[in-house]
Amino acid sequence: MIRLLPAIALAGLMYAGIPAFAVDSVRQTTVGQRQIRGCMSKRMSSDRTLSYNEAKKDCAERLRAQNQTSSAPLAAAGAGGGK
Repeated sequence: MIRLLPAIALAGLMYAGIPAFAVDSVRQTTVGQRQIRGCMSKRMSSDRTLSYNEAKKDCAERLRAQNQTSSAPLAAAGAGGGK
């Protein structure tokens, strides 16, 4: 009984903090999923021999590379913007 109250309080605190982080991650994954689905449908319609898993892997790598190159100029501009 003595340990039950702190365990319930800890569980409540952990549960209360989850929705704040989940909102951004859900929004970000849905946008990423839409981009991957669109890329996959284009790839698979243009190449009928391409499997679903290969298309998904190729599109995920391509979008990851695009995101890294598009965020690099923003990071460089943010670093020098304080002068």
